[in-house]
Amino acid sequence: MHDRRLSRGRLGRSAVVVATVAGLLGAPAPALGGPAPQPPAIAVSSPSAILTEAGSGQVIYEKNSHERRSAASLTKLMTLVIALEAVEQGRARPDDEVVASAHAASLGGTTIFLAQGERFSLADILKSVAVGSANDAAVALAEHISGSEQAFVEEMNRKAAELGLSDTRFANSHGLDAEGQYTSAHDLAVLARYAVNVPGLLQLTSIYHDEIKGHRKSAFHLDNFNKLLVFYEGTDGLKTGYTDRARACVAATAKRGETRMIAVILGSTSGAVRQTEVERLLNYGFANYQSVAIAGRGEAAGSPVAVLRGTSFFVQPVAAGAFGVAVRKGQTEGLQRKVQQEGRVEAPVRQGQVLGYLIVTRGEQELGRVALIAPQDIPRAGFANLAWGLLRRLFWPASGD
Repeated sequence: MHDRRLSRGRLGRSAVVVATVAGLLGAPAPALGGPAPQPPAIAVSSPSAILTEAGSGQVIYEKNSHERRSAASLTKLMTLVIALEAVEQGRARPDDEVVASAHAASLGGTTIFLAQGERFSLADILKSVAVGSANDAAVALAEHISGSEQAFVEEMNRKAAELGLSDTRFANSHGLDAEGQYTSAHDLAVLARYAVNVPGLLQLTSIYHDEIKGHRKSAFHLDNFNKLLVFYEGTDGLKTGYTDRARACVAATAKRGETRMIAVILGSTSGAVRQTEVERLLNYGFANYQSVAIAGRGEAAGSPVAVLRGTSFFVQPVAAGAFGVAVRKGQTEGLQRKVQQEGRVEAPVRQGQVLGYLIVTRGEQELGRVALIAPQDIPRAGFANLAWGLLRRLFWPASGD
């Protein structure tokens, strides 16, 4: 998904259309005697934490969320994103055979005890990282995707920059303590919001128990350290972690109905504290907020944009991703959606090119926005196409593509 920004200056020729969200989603829920009461403050002893609603990215609660810290195996969330996007791009296949290097086999901590030269399918290695949090599998995965762990780490850092993770730098693919490796609760929440939409990721992180075998005589059992999968309704990810430097960490997501929450805890004194406090954050979110769906990924929004000198006269913008906003329960009234888009663009138009934004507001407050993009390439037209187009516009001015 492209996330190139369109400055307000570039939208000088833009069309702006405003509609009430209620008109699109049905009548708002009846008022319950005024605004909902302010929920009590959340008590979180862990040094850094954040709670966000996934559809809009709205921050509901944060504590030292930009503080740079070690995050242990939460690093593997980016490892999974890079690997699964490589599969989506055709750079790798689930049935690829992954061969463990000496470097991968040398990793300590949580492992699947890879031996040098041992072979597993990429699908099994992905499960070993997502479910078993195996450090050796993370390195084997990195080497298979990029040729070396260092090259893979460079991909991780490029992705971090693309997502705007300004408090993040990766030094390895597994998360064991390393100099110069850090992130923040805020950055992990942004990464998690992106990750939940990566094809195949939640299917992996929602597995509580599985096994792999490869060429071994007996199966190796994988058990997820994320106990929320068993004990917290709606949980389908994402990662836990622990090292002496990072202490107990978790990036968790759960969905109930149409509402998805993301909570990150860093630096807890124990796994038990981590578990209690991440549940407290999620409970707070689900008790007090609800998601309002605005547009699905690829859904048409706004008006067709005129394409100058293109093989098509118009391009219909679509939402770059699933989009919604978080509102206090019982306060869905008063939401409006505004389309801010280009009036015309010049060919060639690239698939994914940003043509505008779909913005949701209440009064003067912007609650969230999603980029509107071109769903396909529109090449620049040759002379014959341009001449034909001119004739069509002269003699059939109401026609269009």
